[in-house]
Amino acid sequence: MSTCTTSGLRTAAVELRWAAAFLGPWLGRRLRGRSSGDGRTAKRPDLLPLQTLPEGSGPDQR
Repeated sequence: MSTCTTSGLRTAAVELRWAAAFLGPWLGRRLRGRSSGDGRTAKRPDLLPLQTLPEGSGPDQR
């Protein structure tokens, strides 16, 4: 086998691995009409008021 053919086969194998890992599950979700977030609960499901930081204690203060 020539170097060009070996390189092409290696590239095809990498692309096939990517398709199996990412494209396949994405297509399956689209065909079933689901989102990747379906069935998950919110980290903070209740709406809470925004709390402000005291003057001079923000992340850009040193």
